[in-house]
Parts: sequence; structure tokens; C-alpha cells
Amino acid sequence: MKSILRGLKQLQKAGLEALLAPAKDPRETFDPAYPRRQREPLEGLEDLALQGGFSDLGFTEGLKALEDLSYEYEQLRRVLGRRKGTDPLSVAHISALAEETYRQGLSVFEDALELVQVIYSSDRERLEEEVAQLEKGIESLKEDATQAARVRIREETLASHRERLAMIQQQGSRVDELLHQSNRCEASLHRARMELAAFKTTGSETSISAVTETLRRTIAQAKEVQEELKKLGF
Repeated sequence: MKSILRGLKQLQKAGLEALLAPAKDPRETFDPAYPRRQREPLEGLEDLALQGGFSDLGFTEGLKALEDLSYEYEQLRRVLGRRKGTDPLSVAHISALAEETYRQGLSVFEDALELVQVIYSSDRERLEEEVAQLEKGIESLKEDATQAARVRIREETLASHRERLAMIQQQGSRVDELLHQSNRCEASLHRARMELAAFKTTGSETSISAVTETLRRTIAQAKEVQEELKKLGF
């Protein structure tokens, strides 16, 4: 009887501990590398500077995208390292393109961080609140014909606020486009890793060509987007 009671107490304790434990991310079940992936620090100085910038701003979307890019690059480097002895020429070629893709991704993040810093320093919430107050105040003042001068001043302020908010929104759209390009860089590195695995199985040169073409195309498109943003005044 005592052993049964002890067993029940142990079950109750285990159940309470499970209840109080933090929720497990479902990705841990399907992706064995996920816990290690989350613990791995970013190693490069550029990575660390960007990570610190995004963290300071609380920009979790950019921080996660940066971690994903670094993770895929590191995984691809490991695959290439294992293949170096069997196919040194292909490995050297792909390694150079992979690093360029990674560096291009970091360049995109640098532009995104600069834009995000501008957006966060613009006090968007305050402007939105003041726009709402100005709109109400103008409607109220218009009921009094003697307040025409005050109405004009508030309307000019309102127009200025709306213009600033439109600029902030435009900058936000540019950040979205830059993050999209960073995701493309990360996806290309991932695809390169998958293609190399396929090459190991099939031994087809088609896989190597697909890897290099994908990386080149990704680099070119990311550069093109950055150039377009510069033409727009960024």
C-alpha cells in the first residue's frame, strides 16, 4: 500500500512539473537540429553587430531572419567541408558563391537595420495619436467662423503629420522587400545544401550546375533590389 501511495505522489509531482514547464516548440519534435540551432551564437563580427542592432530595437522578425541565414550558411559550410576531399574543384567554386550569397544577405540586413532605426526613431505612434486629435480639433473649430486662422494652422500641421506617416509606411515597405531578399539568400543556401546531398546520391553534374546557378541568381537579384532602393533615395 505504501509503495502505491509513493507511486501516486511521484506521478502527481511529475504531472505538476510538466504543467509548470515552458511549452515545447513543436519544431523540436520534427527538426532534431532545432534546439542546437537556437543555442548557436552568431560568430562573425558583422553578424553580432546586426544581431545587437535588431535586439536593441526589439525587431524580432529581422533577428530571426538573420539567425536563419547564418544557420543555413554554417550548415552548408559543414557539408562542403566534408566533400572537400572528394571534389575539391566543385567545393571551392560553390564555397566562394555561398560566401558571396551570405555576405550579400548581410549587406541586405545592414540596409534593413538602417531603415528600421529610422522608423523606430520617428515616433509613429505619437504621430498617429496627434493626427486623430488634430482631425477632431479641426472639425470642432470649423463650427466657429472666427477660428479660421487656427483651422488653417492645424490643417497645415495635419498635412505635415500625414506626409511623415506616409514616409514611414514607405520605409516599412522597403524593409519588407529587404527581408524578402534576405529570405531568398537563406533559401538558396538551403537549396544548395539539399542539391549537394542529391549529388552525393546520384553523382550528377546537374546538381552542381543547379547550385551555382541558384546562388548567382540570388546574389544578382538582391543587388538589384538594393540598387533600386538607392535610386529611390535610400
